[in-house]
Formats: sequence, structure tokens, C-alpha cells
Amino acid sequence: VEQAITLIELYAREPQPTDIVCVEKRMTVPLQNSDGDILEKPLVAVADLICRPNNGILITEFKTAAKAYSEFEVDSSLQPSCYVNASLELFGEIANVEFAILVKTKTPKIQRLRTIRDAKDLGRLGDLVETIEHSVENQNYYPIESTMNCSSCSYRKECRLWKPKRSAANEKKLVPLNGVHACWPN
Repeated sequence: VEQAITLIELYAREPQPTDIVCVEKRMTVPLQNSDGDILEKPLVAVADLICRPNNGILITEFKTAAKAYSEFEVDSSLQPSCYVNASLELFGEIANVEFAILVKTKTPKIQRLRTIRDAKDLGRLGDLVETIEHSVENQNYYPIESTMNCSSCSYRKECRLWKPKRSAANEKKLVPLNGVHACWPN
């Protein structure tokens, strides 16, 4: 509680957002793949804060974290791509995206990192969603195990019991290869 109060006080001392458009904005918009095809299911994103400072759109995503984020974490996140896609559809503009991270370290701090997205990133997002939808339709499930998510995942048991579906023609067996075992097709 003390740490949370400290973080809120730190945030309150920062320059306050101006030209607020909306808070906790739910956006349901079309999503396109890199070929320009509109996907069947829309994208749903909820932006924490949307402002219009200096005649541009700025979407701020608030996070709490045990440690500071790296530039890579922000630049590789799909969340900004979702926000930029939604901004383009709703406002006709590519938004700037900022992560405001409330860092819960011994000395709490506020970290702000900005990232940009372009049309190529939005096409990639659509391609990724399209591939995942295709996998779900074909019941191609596989575990994505990580120390960050598995401990609290409600599907942990099912994930641990997962086995790939194989046809008899594609069965693999473990064979020795110069003293090392490897999977090898029959």
C-alpha cells in the first residue's frame, strides 16, 4: 500500500495530460492483413488514455512492473500496433503510443517510453491474427510456456497434458545419431 501511494504521488507530480479525448476507450475496428484483406473478426482494444496534444493523437498505456521496461519490450509489444490500427480507423490518424510504467522497485519511479508503428507493422498484426484464427479453426493448439504466465494460467493443467496430434504416416521416433538422441521421421 505504501509503495502504491508513493507511485501515485510520483505520477501526480508529473505534468498532467492535456487535451484529453477519452479515458478507458473501448474501440472495435476492422483489421487488415498485409494484402489489404479485411479479416472476418474485428479488433477490440481498450486504450487507457487518449489525448490530442499539439494536434496529434497520443495513446498512453499505463503499466505496473517490478522492474523498468526495456525499449525492446515496448518496441516488440503488439499492444501499440493494436492502438495505432484503432486510431487510424477511428480518427484517420496514426497515433503515437506511450507506455507510462509505474515501476515498483525499492525506489519507485515512473518510466515513460514511446514507440511508433507504421503500415508494415499493422499488416504484420493482421497477418498474425489471421494465422492464429486459422490455427484455432483447425484446432492447432500448442503450449506457450513462460515463467511469466504459466504460474497463474487457468489452463496450466491442460497445457502440461498437451501432446501433438500426429497421423500414423507422420509418426516420429527417437533414434541415436552419433551417440545423441534426436527425433527423426520413420
